[in-house]
Amino acid sequence: MLEKIIELIRDQLHISESVPINEDTSFIQDLKADSYELMELIMAVEDEYGIKVEDDDMEKMQTVGDVLEYVRSQGIDLEERLNWFSCESFSPGRGEALLFYR
Repeated sequence: MLEKIIELIRDQLHISESVPINEDTSFIQDLKADSYELMELIMAVEDEYGIKVEDDDMEKMQTVGDVLEYVRSQGIDLEERLNWFSCESFSPGRGEALLFYR
């Protein structure tokens, strides 16, 4: 999940691959992001993971690790982001449908 969040950061903030990013990286101090860029980044995270980040929580996100921790706290983990599912014990019958998580 960290790699995907770093990819979002690079895309949204236009950060080169040559710039190191890890969980301790600060958006403002290390990546020189402004408040508008941070808002755009958080919107991209919301879209990617299907979550809603409240304004109070957004203000607390100072580092990459803060974003990672928040996403995990919303019940999102790596297995949920993989586009696969197991139906070992499920066999849809007439009138039943499979629902997919994205």
